[in-house]
Amino acid sequence: MTLPGSREASIDHSATELLEVERLTTALSADWLEQHAVLPLRLEGDVLTVGTWIDRVDALALDDLRLLFGAGIALERFAEHDLRTTIRRLYAPEAATAEGLIAGLTGEARAVDIDEIPLAMQISSGAILVRADGTAPVYLVDQGTKRWITSPAIMDKYNFAWGRVYVLPPASVYPIPVGPNIDS
Repeated sequence: MTLPGSREASIDHSATELLEVERLTTALSADWLEQHAVLPLRLEGDVLTVGTWIDRVDALALDDLRLLFGAGIALERFAEHDLRTTIRRLYAPEAATAEGLIAGLTGEARAVDIDEIPLAMQISSGAILVRADGTAPVYLVDQGTKRWITSPAIMDKYNFAWGRVYVLPPASVYPIPVGPNIDS
């Protein structure tokens, strides 16, 4: 199926619209969604809105979604990076989310004194680390709220992985509602 207006290279929707998207089914995997470049965004009545970053979505993949949700399909265009990030946040196993945020969960061992482990940090599945392009502040985006990680020492204290910080356009980061800083 060809995306309406596919002759234009513009992206119709911003990354901030994806912050409120929730997982709609357990029947789909992140691998399948990324392979077919689709993400079910919302089901309203008898229409499933699906995000994509490609001009021609595989008709069989769209048929699979029609059958799974019992609804017609409406396509919306997003940037590839934004949709892939949302797919991983919603449909990847929780271990992948933790691995993406916390240094040392990829098989590397590190000796830690029990007193070093902070007890007050609660992070839900799907949280990501972001910063606006051209700026230094790193934020933990969790449940639609961004929390500024105030220093490299705090990043290290919570074992957040510097290499897993997503760099997004400022227009995608700035509108995210602000939560309390992570400063201790």
